[in-house]
Amino acid sequence: MRIRKNVKRLTAAEKTAFTDAVLALKTKPSVLHPGNPKLTRYDDYPETHMAAMMASPGWAHRGPAFFPWHRELLLQFENDLAAIDPSVTIPYWDWTDAASSPFTPDFLGGNGSGSSQKVMNGPFAYDGTNHWTINVPDSPGDPVFLQRDFGADMTAPSLPSSGQVNTIQGVTPYDAAPWHDNTGAYRAQLEGGLHNLVHRYVGGTMGAMTSPNDPVFWLHHCNIDRLWSEWQRLHPTASPYMPVTGAPAGQNLNDDMIFSMGGPAPWPGSSTPASVIDATALGYTYDSAVISIPHLPLTAVRILFGVTNDAPGVVIGPDGRPHVVPGGPGDPVWTQLTHVEKDRVLASALLELSHLASNATVRADIQKAAKALQGARARVERAVA
Repeated sequence: MRIRKNVKRLTAAEKTAFTDAVLALKTKPSVLHPGNPKLTRYDDYPETHMAAMMASPGWAHRGPAFFPWHRELLLQFENDLAAIDPSVTIPYWDWTDAASSPFTPDFLGGNGSGSSQKVMNGPFAYDGTNHWTINVPDSPGDPVFLQRDFGADMTAPSLPSSGQVNTIQGVTPYDAAPWHDNTGAYRAQLEGGLHNLVHRYVGGTMGAMTSPNDPVFWLHHCNIDRLWSEWQRLHPTASPYMPVTGAPAGQNLNDDMIFSMGGPAPWPGSSTPASVIDATALGYTYDSAVISIPHLPLTAVRILFGVTNDAPGVVIGPDGRPHVVPGGPGDPVWTQLTHVEKDRVLASALLELSHLASNATVRADIQKAAKALQGARARVERAVA
């Protein structure tokens, strides 16, 4: 099982492995244009994305297939990276957490410089050692270098807040008729409200139809994919995809999604929204869906099992015996968690406490509150390999 990690949890070696694999993919031959030495396998992805945006109706945007189409795109890209280095998975950028920012010199480089918006540092700088070059622009006269312009768009001066994310994660149903643009449902609100905002905030290359030319595209959409997975767990009784019928071709539950219209396909085989709904069935999960019981913060352990005495960090474990819990005074482990992780741990505590309630109504109310906090699973999970 692949585990996609938060950027802030990547080691230096994992950052290097990811960027090295991306750079190596930029040297592999194109599948869409075999025999063309000017185009690479990496270039196939911005070209496919641009084709999806130029199609009418679009294959991947402003409609129900937004999540599954990009999930398949991410998976194929990740498979290409894994063929270069099996240890590599796509990390996700949690926009609500400054510690998760990928825009550092040792990872994806920083903001663009001056009126050109040219990225000057990191492994994807045009003027750097790797000479990262945009071979598939939106238009022939567009710059060949990576551009960014953080917050310059007046409609996107800042990244999404945790409150915005939590609000949209609570929206149901998945989508609604007429299955296009802003239907008011979950897909439309996350795509139009958060996904588009982040593209505009980063600006430059990320504002183009060929936005995968900026490697941060993959980390951004990895987070989008993660949120869809968590939404499914948060709303287990809601349909994870809609509609079954009634939408344009490629957008219905069992339609083959569209990635090519004539010419070589970007990869063999086909996929439907139904075939990619379950991320774990595709062989991956997210570290945010995994909380290791031995590393529960002291605050949560106190709630769950109670403190044996006044000695800091000593608690009664589920086996009824005293245990020393890492953290000590001030519980630094707890303070290092994101708001989402804190909510999930507290939700797990509430679920444990709910089982002690003899009154069925009270028990149901506690469990409802836990699910509202949790946003992922209704129990603490052991780490998976």
